[in-house]
Amino acid sequence: QHLSYEEGGGEEVDDDDALHLLLSNTFNRYGPAFLSSLPTKHSESPSTPERPAVSSIANNNNNNQYQKHGYEVLRLAALDHNHGPALHHLSLLHLQSNNTEEFRHLLSKSAATGHPDSLFLRGHCHHFGTDGHAQDLRAAFDDFSAAADGDGHVDAMVSAGA
Repeated sequence: QHLSYEEGGGEEVDDDDALHLLLSNTFNRYGPAFLSSLPTKHSESPSTPERPAVSSIANNNNNNQYQKHGYEVLRLAALDHNHGPALHHLSLLHLQSNNTEEFRHLLSKSAATGHPDSLFLRGHCHHFGTDGHAQDLRAAFDDFSAAADGDGHVDAMVSAGA
């Protein structure tokens, strides 16, 4: 799920190095046809509620090709494989781009997979009524409890008790 310290050659890596390492590992695992097919497969596909169009996140002219491919690989894991952590990270990218509707949608999909960080974050959003979520203390408690019970999420335990 995450790049280990050893995968980084035992040294701290910056964002560009991490993206390069992620793409290298993906390339080694799936081969060149996989990476070369991503932009065509996803960027040109029609937008649907389950597969939103590639947003300005990936099309920003300041992004390099590794960032665009990294975004596409993340979308593939999230949308084609319903991978909880990928859905979580994709939701955060949309929140950073002030797209709260898509953030809320993707966060809910991630929480539905049982991803504890998503359950905790959605609980936090419900508790305070932020980021497109209505304030709902019962829903917040339910999310905190699910994260705490399912994965032992310590912060969720504290929030459920507070």
